[in-house]
Amino acid sequence: MTIVRETFIYTKLYNSLFNKLIDIDTDQIKAMLLDENYSPNLETHQFKSDLSHEVTGTGYSAGGVVVANITLSNPSAGVLKIDCDDIQFDAIFTTFHYMVIYNNTPSGDANKPLLCVVNYGENLEFSGENFKSTIDADNGLFKINTKT
Repeated sequence: MTIVRETFIYTKLYNSLFNKLIDIDTDQIKAMLLDENYSPNLETHQFKSDLSHEVTGTGYSAGGVVVANITLSNPSAGVLKIDCDDIQFDAIFTTFHYMVIYNNTPSGDANKPLLCVVNYGENLEFSGENFKSTIDADNGLFKINTKT
């Protein structure tokens, strides 16, 4: 099965970065799954408390999984790359449409900044299988153009 996805950066990510609400080097970054009823608002959603419709199901833990080995590249050719290991959910029984990446370190959902949302364009149903979101080596989790 070929899974097509698009990754979108929450606009408020820049506010979170400039206000020092995210430290890629030390904070725990997580990935959570949301169903088709979630309506991403890239302009206004900034914190985990803005999210709704997290999935449930056997094998899925509320809040999602830790994103391993997240790194920030030095900008080269005017591009900053956020990279990480592939993100895997093991033996899950659930249906989802979106994956959201967020900072889990601050206390309380109203203080946990969002980074990006991955839209799979359709519902993905898993009945005990592993789901792995493969992170492209060239593009990473996402890139930010740093040229003005």
